[in-house]
Amino acid sequence: MDNIYVTNKDNKMKSIVKKELKLINENANYYGSKDQIENEKLIYTFAFKDLGIELEYNESIEEFYTRLIKAY
Repeated sequence: MDNIYVTNKDNKMKSIVKKELKLINENANYYGSKDQIENEKLIYTFAFKDLGIELEYNESIEEFYTRLIKAY
């Protein structure tokens, strides 16, 4: 039963990251907005908590999100 929960949670995070990546790439006003920054903090927290993945030095947010999508 626990594996089902983890899989569902991972799938949800993967879809959130994909949505964020799409918003950043398609809406110039979204990048740097309050919503974007709050979502970015949330994603950082779960990426480290779930997978131990952190943003690397000089890595763009788009590169980080792409790496997360592959990991989830």
